[in-house]
Amino acid sequence: PNLNATIQALRNVTWVLQKQHAAVPGFEPWYAGWQARMKTDPVMRWLVDARNQIVKRGDLETRSTARAVIRSYGAIAVTEFTAPPFVPAEVIAADLAEFGIPPLPEAVRNASILVVERRWLTKDLPDHELLDALAYCYGSLSGIVAEAHERAGFRFTMCDVSQADHPLVPTDHLGGLLPCMVTNREQRTAIISLATGQSLTPYRRRMVL
Repeated sequence: PNLNATIQALRNVTWVLQKQHAAVPGFEPWYAGWQARMKTDPVMRWLVDARNQIVKRGDLETRSTARAVIRSYGAIAVTEFTAPPFVPAEVIAADLAEFGIPPLPEAVRNASILVVERRWLTKDLPDHELLDALAYCYGSLSGIVAEAHERAGFRFTMCDVSQADHPLVPTDHLGGLLPCMVTNREQRTAIISLATGQSLTPYRRRMVL
């Protein structure tokens, strides 16, 4: 249900924008350019078709997969399989590490990690992970809305409402995406040490050269 609601909400953005056309100077030629670009964009075209399918025929046909990689000094083994849609990557990784990995030489096992990435797919957009596609659509529509505001003499920014003073969050470099959408792949990936069975969390460190 959340997937269907997200797709419909994204599709509604353009309809709301068209209703408010009088507030945007030069709306017709400006929006016609955006419409032409969206019609040639396969992911944005999919969004329109997906919304129509949800309204007319019900839920999208989706499938959930897990891609598992054992890494040591390189990628030792890669496999992809269908997984229950609501089982977290961490649970799948833990089960594989305990029951699904064939015997490995001790030195190799001690130097290896298991990486499991969850992916959700739809047959109408087979070359794109579904969450990545939705993030892309959000970013594209966010850019349209931002440009419409600028044409009307306004500018909107993002702020962190979890803090009392609501500090602004710089997002211009994200191409219209929310910060959480940029780390989407990390959020659906689990990493386990085969030597200890412990879950590992990657982190970034800025290096000064």
